[in-house]
Parts: sequence; C-alpha cells; structure tokens
Amino acid sequence: MADPFLGEIRIFGFAYAPQDWAFCNGQQMAIQQQAALYALLGTRFGGDGRNYFNLPNLQGRAPIHFGANPIPNSAPYQLAQVGGTTGNAVQTQTAFSLTTANLPSHNHSADLSLTGVNAATAIKVSTGAGGGVTPDANATLTNAPNGQSSAAVFLPAATPQTNPITLGGVTTTLSGNGTVAVGNTGAGAPVSAPLNFNVPATMPPYLALNFCIALNGLFPTQQ
Repeated sequence: MADPFLGEIRIFGFAYAPQDWAFCNGQQMAIQQQAALYALLGTRFGGDGRNYFNLPNLQGRAPIHFGANPIPNSAPYQLAQVGGTTGNAVQTQTAFSLTTANLPSHNHSADLSLTGVNAATAIKVSTGAGGGVTPDANATLTNAPNGQSSAAVFLPAATPQTNPITLGGVTTTLSGNGTVAVGNTGAGAPVSAPLNFNVPATMPPYLALNFCIALNGLFPTQQ
C-alpha cells in the first residue's frame, strides 16, 4: 500500500486499526507525541491545544464534504462541523397564536346600545260612536256606562266600569338598529413557549465500516 498522507482517512473492512493508523473515534492524542499531526488538525475536532488534541469522531456519523450547503438559505458546511440528531430530546422555542379551537370556555363582557331604536305601540279597540271627553289619568277603555246614551272608548277614573269592551290586540313595532359591543379578552399578543419533544432517529440504509486516520505518513504540502 502506498504511503498515506499524514492525517489521511481511509476505510477498512476489518475490525482493527493497522499499524500507524488510529480509529476515528474522537480519542485524545498527546501533542508532544503527535506534533506533526497536530499541526494539520489543530483543535478543530476538540482538545485544549496545550496538552492534547482530538481525532475526528465518525462513530454513528456519515461524512460529508465541507463547503456549499444544498439546503436553501443555509450557511455552508464548515470543516469539522457536526450536525444532525441521534434521536435525543430537542428543545426549541416558538411563537403561536391561540384560536377559538384551543381556548378554554370563557365569557366576554357585552354592552347593549338601543340608540336609533324606536318603538311604537298600537291598541286596536272595537269601533263605535265616540264621545268628546278628554282622557285623564287612570281612565279605562270601556263601552258607554249604564245610563249614558253615547259610546266612549275610555271611562273617566271616577266613573264605575260596568261594561268593558274587548280589545282587538296590542301590537308593538320596533324600527331602527341597535348595537352590541363585545369586549376583548386578553391583549391578543402571540404566546412564546418552549417546546420539548423527542425526535426519532432516522437513517438511510447503511453499512458499518472501519474509518481510520493515518498517524504517520507524508506531510501533505499545500498547492
């Protein structure tokens, strides 16, 4: 096998790391022992940069090329960037508006205004010869009392009522429009609430192989 570049990652079909190679499991490496590899990787995969640095960790991850992101309005992928989800709980925050479908039962205040509403009452009585007496307070509708020759549709308050008449009906007619003003409940501002939910891990068909990184090899020169 040709000498690899230092820091090169290859895939093997067997279950161990060859000599001068290491698993890509994110393990720590001493900077003093792997100074050349540290010069290439730095701490982009982890480490304190003083005593140790970390190798790439490909356990349970699929490698992708850094650079342009095919998702619209998304930032480019950065080298050593990790992402995705493994099915753990995810917390996010969102704003939503309550609707009548998810509000609890409650009451609103209502004000009734009858401005512009007119009422007229018509009283139908039996027809007959009328008298010329002006109605006064507490007068009643009646036929002519005993001993009087003329008919009247009302009877003065002081006159005993002996022969009341039959009313043809009382009709009250309303015209115009009233209004009912219903007050608001709450300010109507959107609600911002944290949501906790579990995202199931979804993976395409896969084949587990052995990713290893070269600990020794040719130091790659930059073009």
